[in-house]
Amino acid sequence: MKALTLWAPWADLVGLGQKRIETRSWWTTYRGSLLIHGGAAWGPAQRDLVRDPAFKRLLPEGYFPTLGRFICMVELVDVVKVPPEWVAGMVVGGRPVSKLEILVGDIRPGRCLWFMENVRPVERRQARGHQQLWDGPDDLGGAVVVAA
Repeated sequence: MKALTLWAPWADLVGLGQKRIETRSWWTTYRGSLLIHGGAAWGPAQRDLVRDPAFKRLLPEGYFPTLGRFICMVELVDVVKVPPEWVAGMVVGGRPVSKLEILVGDIRPGRCLWFMENVRPVERRQARGHQQLWDGPDDLGGAVVVAA
């Protein structure tokens, strides 16, 4: 199954259903089930970000990032390039881009918006992340129990 590694807190925001659009500098033709993996990096910039009141309200009390583990599975349903004339509030590819998505994403002309739906938790199994799309385990796609 295809997987995508995201840094915290963005990976956890996807798992919480707060973030439904991932932004990338690159396009993919892939559509379908996608495992979201939390990257191992957790530096000062990310720690400062989650202290920001706008981000802090999106995360659970006492938040600590999911590092180096799978978080959830989503359906990647569409990828749309942001047009040069894009302004906040504009619909992209027939899909609305909310203020929340603008807050938690890098949405600017030329970027690719990856629209995700149907967020489902998976076993928080540890794995080494990778850049780009990568082949994750196939056995996380069935009925799973989220480890506490």
